[in-house]
Amino acid sequence: MRDVRLRTGIATLLSLVAFYSVPGAVAVFIWWLIFTPNFRIVGKNRLVLPSIALIGVFSVLLEITGGGGFSYFFRMMVVILIGAWLLSGQKHGEFLHLGCWLFGNRTGFELGMLAEMA
Repeated sequence: MRDVRLRTGIATLLSLVAFYSVPGAVAVFIWWLIFTPNFRIVGKNRLVLPSIALIGVFSVLLEITGGGGFSYFFRMMVVILIGAWLLSGQKHGEFLHLGCWLFGNRTGFELGMLAEMA
């Protein structure tokens, strides 16, 4: 997928589906396995594994104190993987163009610039 609008919309939709239910997260994870061309994006992005580890710590605490930690871990892990998929296909200036397309030249430029710097 070359269009940043399509990739961002799909990533948003998949993240929402994965966040709201475990069966949705399983379906999104299967989608990620099928449509991710290169699994090295997990190791290439320096924030993926530490983010998953941090979510793992909190999910263990959640499981000990109130339950539901394993469900939380799996859903958040899938959301992080979708974010890694989105950023792996990013080209310089795409989010700036997306921001200007969505919100106009003034606000869109500022939001797009913030997204590019992140």
